[in-house]
Amino acid sequence: MREHLAGIADSSAFPWKLWSRLQTRAMKELGRSSLFFADPRGLPELRQAVARGDPVWIEDPGYLGARAAFGIAGADVIPVPVDDEGMRVDVGIRRAPVARLVYTTPPHQYPTGVSLSLERRIALLEWAARNRAWIVEDDYDGEFRHSGQPLAALHSLDSHARVLYLGTLNKAMFVSLRLAYLIVPETLDMRA
Repeated sequence: MREHLAGIADSSAFPWKLWSRLQTRAMKELGRSSLFFADPRGLPELRQAVARGDPVWIEDPGYLGARAAFGIAGADVIPVPVDDEGMRVDVGIRRAPVARLVYTTPPHQYPTGVSLSLERRIALLEWAARNRAWIVEDDYDGEFRHSGQPLAALHSLDSHARVLYLGTLNKAMFVSLRLAYLIVPETLDMRA
């Protein structure tokens, strides 16, 4: 039996032949441009939206990589405390009522592991709708639950199209894949 490390999925049952065929097809469709470096700072439009010193709520404690990324982008990072029900939305509203963006890990808050309660999910969505703010929902491992049913993602509860749903396949597949995805509202035109 092979020893497995924390955070690294068992790849013994991974469909390697199918994966290879899909990669070959993708490379044919994408062409040479897919081999070039993307801007490591992200989409220029998204950077511009948060780079003018706008307040951004970040969970405290929270993911230091996100805190650093928003800080480098020029955002005014506002730490919002986390308790046993997740991010304290009421504190965020008091500290920065006109924040332009919220970064949160609702299903499994990093590093505490608590889940954002349904009451706070709704409060956060209502605040974002009223203030035309964006919520980045980083669902890095929401599909993993030790007990009970998975909680509804903010994205699935969002009737005002304010949630940018960020996910990764690193935990579900294997860490070296380094593949993430972002689901944005249909009404969001990044070219505008």
